[in-house]
Amino acid sequence: MKTQKTQKKKLKDRDIISLLQQQNKGEPMKEKLYQNNIRHHVLCLPIPFSLVLALILAMLVCTACGGSSSDGQGSDSGTQLAETNELPEDGIITKKQFASVAGKDMTVSFTGSDGDITYTWTYDCKQIQNPEDQNLKIDFNTENLDSIKKAADNAVDALQLTLHGRGVICVPTLKITLPGVWESDTGVLVKEQDKALARISDVVIEFSTDSNTDSNTDSNTDSKTDSTSLTMKVTTLDGDCYVVGGVSRSSGSPQNGDPDIANGGKSKPDAADPGNSGSSGNSGQGGQSADSDGKLTCTVSISCQTLLDHMDELPAEKAEFVPSDGWILKETEVEFKEGDSAFDVLQAVTKANKIHMESSFTPAYNSAYIEGINQLYEFDCGDLSGWMYKVNGWFPNYGCSNYTLADGDVVEWVYTCSLGRDVGDNSMY
Repeated sequence: MKTQKTQKKKLKDRDIISLLQQQNKGEPMKEKLYQNNIRHHVLCLPIPFSLVLALILAMLVCTACGGSSSDGQGSDSGTQLAETNELPEDGIITKKQFASVAGKDMTVSFTGSDGDITYTWTYDCKQIQNPEDQNLKIDFNTENLDSIKKAADNAVDALQLTLHGRGVICVPTLKITLPGVWESDTGVLVKEQDKALARISDVVIEFSTDSNTDSNTDSNTDSKTDSTSLTMKVTTLDGDCYVVGGVSRSSGSPQNGDPDIANGGKSKPDAADPGNSGSSGNSGQGGQSADSDGKLTCTVSISCQTLLDHMDELPAEKAEFVPSDGWILKETEVEFKEGDSAFDVLQAVTKANKIHMESSFTPAYNSAYIEGINQLYEFDCGDLSGWMYKVNGWFPNYGCSNYTLADGDVVEWVYTCSLGRDVGDNSMY
């Protein structure tokens, strides 16, 4: 088996070529460096190359920063965000605007509309560590969704959301207000993935009736307007998502649009109930809550299932380290101390289960970097392969040792062969 030292030497040249190729394509390198499986190596290169790459990255960052204004998108005219904000026409809230509130003990909201549907995004600023542009524009569709309803166990109601961004800088809450009343009283937010509907989060459905007085008539007739609100957590801003709704068993009617069926018949951890501002579904920087005996617990798993479809690309000597089902560690409940990070828990659980794990510290990001788990390293299965982590369904845009866990969090370590796309993260594309 290759030694790690030999492997790192091999990766240095490959990294230089890869970074320069990306520069020639005009891709924003700052985006490529966020993920665990790429960013570390810039700092591992020999000093001359490090200096060259530092200059390249500086030029690219400057170009990216200046590009948004030249495109006429995401105006910084109001850099300091207010607590309540109207979405600009292009839907873009800029990095500078988010930087003005990042880490503060406040929330900011952004309101937009598409026809007679209105929507409001709410961000908890304490959870924002790494500000970036966010495109919050949404287009809605209520027609021709029969195939989606059928895939969601014959859901009663459905709404299509077309998003125009990429990854989120924390997990925001989205509230959508629709005219009329849905039949459904329970719902889930789903996304098509691998020809099935993958669950993103639960949706809280509420109904309201507003009375309006018509002052143009002598009798001042009161009219009533019914509306339905859908509230959920959102972990991605790219492509099409769907809210599918059904009638709960507690209402006395057969249940359609079963959330488990919408998830391919499996119960899968996801972002928390949108009505709950507790630990799950946030960025882990909020208050801790413990179970009745005062213990803090989270669920941890380690998977390399993506490699099962790429064994021909994996070095022959690495095949023995890929379990037949792809699970290095199945979902395991782990106790942790207040203030522990995702990295702290990974260290503890791999040690307890005698699983190999190698990491290093990246000063530029002030975070640990996971090089390999179970003898499977970054670039073992191509230039875009390596380890990533997600918490409550979200791939954080900062390092694992900066992610403070909260009670009940679900932490998944996954091996990607395509910079996240094959594990559900499209923020790099």
